Amino acid sequence: MLVGLGLGLAGSQACTGSLRPFDCTESSQCVLGSTNGVCQDDGLCSFPDDECPSGQRYGDHTGPVAGDCVELGGATETTGQVPSAPSTGPTPTLDSTSTASTSSTGGSSSGFGETLEPPMATSGGPDLDEGLVFRLPMDGARTLLDDVSGNDLHGTCRECPTAEPGQQGEAASFDGTTQARIPYDDRMVTEDGFTLTFWLRPDLLTEGASYQVINKGVGDSIHNSWSVQLGDLGDDGTFEVLVRIGSTDGSSGALAPDAVFVDTWTHIGARHDGEFVTVWIDGEQAAIAPPPAMEFDTHDVVLGTAANDIAGGSTDALRGTIDDLRLYDYPLSDAQMLAVMDEGAR
Repeated sequence: MLVGLGLGLAGSQACTGSLRPFDCTESSQCVLGSTNGVCQDDGLCSFPDDECPSGQRYGDHTGPVAGDCVELGGATETTGQVPSAPSTGPTPTLDSTSTASTSSTGGSSSGFGETLEPPMATSGGPDLDEGLVFRLPMDGARTLLDDVSGNDLHGTCRECPTAEPGQQGEAASFDGTTQARIPYDDRMVTEDGFTLTFWLRPDLLTEGASYQVINKGVGDSIHNSWSVQLGDLGDDGTFEVLVRIGSTDGSSGALAPDAVFVDTWTHIGARHDGEFVTVWIDGEQAAIAPPPAMEFDTHDVVLGTAANDIAGGSTDALRGTIDDLRLYDYPLSDAQMLAVMDEGAR
């Protein structure tokens, strides 16, 4: 299921505080499975429902009006083109037993920016080392936060995560007081697009709460160039993965519903191709949305807490384990996304 939902947060604190309902600006941001919704005048998404006099009912992530019928006089038809998943051209074989299936466009543009052909290794599979900014396998080869990309962007910490069993070897476990940082490097400035991937196993998910997983702060550290969070937007105990793109003016992005569960490993990917941000969950595209402009400065990449949580122990700090963290300086193809997950799985 592909879900595109706007996370309008302009002027809000993107790193701290509770998560807001979605603010849409056009109907193309209101998609539930194969159902096209409507962006109402109040900036909230609604979907067709014959039981409502207006024919429209507010979606699950619309705050206090969630599940309510839209009043008569509200919009009933979409006004924008609902985006489809971006195509990345012919899909190469991942290994001898597994292939990925995507629509073939021969490498032409798909309406989501430039379509990139994946770099190919001599073995015929996707090259998973090309374009790496950093990769932290977290398997304790020297230290838990070693970068093996060749760029020497090793993580640092004061209250350090501990080693726990991971998807492969070891992984970095965060307990709500621990955190880590990857010091700033110019290669982190990925204005033309990027891909972030990692494995995550939450240890604690409290109903109604939100948790910081990883972020690249910008400005006064209450905003992010990009971030990945977990949130229970519906206050119902089911947790979404939120990927936000932003600047000092605020942020917005895409949400993948019902994506993570306690004591369960999930592979998470965030791909920005310059026009759309896509969230990947366990090898499938789960959410897509048009993001705002990205702004970068010299803030570090922070793991396990918010960019402005210097002391550690904030209420939204991560309680969970991260494994095989990677940042690429370009948007990976669908085949590469699957291959990264396959390479990091046990």
